[in-house]
Amino acid sequence: MSSLVTVLFKVAGPVATITLNRPEALNTIVPPMPDEVASCVGSGGARSGGEGDRRAGAARAFCAGYDFGEGFHHWDEGITTEGEWDPGKDFALCSDLVVASEDAVIGTPYSRVWGVYLSGMWI
Repeated sequence: MSSLVTVLFKVAGPVATITLNRPEALNTIVPPMPDEVASCVGSGGARSGGEGDRRAGAARAFCAGYDFGEGFHHWDEGITTEGEWDPGKDFALCSDLVVASEDAVIGTPYSRVWGVYLSGMWI
């Protein structure tokens, strides 16, 4: 994996470490970072029976989200179809990382008595 530009990848025994490596920009996400991370994860660095993968961020931040400082044009291929914006491909609103323990309880903060505001169904 010598062609990595925005991440570092290291395998030490059963643990593979992927480090986001844009410390000057708080490791914000720009192309080709998503593809590089996917390539590292898919490489089989952490082999079957190993300890798993570890993610890290260079310097003082893990990741400050997507970098839209230069506009959206370098994301065009990821969020457009035939030159038109495609809301099904719009990954800009996705969460970077979700971590929960096996015994976590996930719920919703609104009342279920009068309906669910996200579904548009009201009683």
